[in-house]
Amino acid sequence: RANDAAACLLRERRMLGLCEDDLLLEDEPALVEITHNAPPAPATYPICHSGPLAAKQSVVRWLSPPSSGGAELDLEYEHTELAVAGTWDEQENELTMWAWRASTVGANDVMQDDARPTYACERICAAPHDGCVLSASVCTDSLPLVFCGSGSGTVSCYAAHSDTQGMEVADAGRVRGRLERLWCQDTRPNFATLGVSWSSQAGRLAAVCEDGSLLLYDVHGSRLECSPSQEMCLFALCWKEGGAHTLLTAGSTVLEWDVRDRPQ
Repeated sequence: RANDAAACLLRERRMLGLCEDDLLLEDEPALVEITHNAPPAPATYPICHSGPLAAKQSVVRWLSPPSSGGAELDLEYEHTELAVAGTWDEQENELTMWAWRASTVGANDVMQDDARPTYACERICAAPHDGCVLSASVCTDSLPLVFCGSGSGTVSCYAAHSDTQGMEVADAGRVRGRLERLWCQDTRPNFATLGVSWSSQAGRLAAVCEDGSLLLYDVHGSRLECSPSQEMCLFALCWKEGGAHTLLTAGSTVLEWDVRDRPQ
């Protein structure tokens, strides 16, 4: 019961945060019904952090859990989650992969139903990135892909390889990983790519740029469309939930885009 209760690093109940030059894993504050006499929401406290990384972190995103190839992991590590983070304003910027592990071993001398897990984070691997990592989006349809928007005016795609197969018993719970850059494409010359967002429904990657442009790419990096807007700059974007062809972008106003294929 203790292992079950302490099991997991659930994304729905945990948040990854950035704090200048380190990563924080925090408990999400409980939602409290708003009434006249409702108690204040509980404070949020970090439950694990990476320690100083000597590099400014700009974005962080969850990845799919690592593949174990059907093999059972040592119970010392009840569950492992992966995340990627990117840096900005460094002489050499990079994309990094991290493993966050929950363990009940050593948490309590006596295994109890309310035993709380301890957490550990480990840097798995890194890959160089062209310019500041200003935005990121993850595709988990098959092999996890990480799309990044750059301050140098590009959008790039990395394959996030991870597994625990073939690890020695002494390394149970550890993860091997590799970030492989698959492609890198220019967006708008001399303008930063401030936001990227992947839609599995549409099968497209959308990017917004500092000059107010919206660009669409397929998963292989081929540009499908480039549309200007009336905005001086577009800062962020998201796909409408349940709408495979509808995008929202944010600049000085919020714009709704219909990005269905046009007849030739």
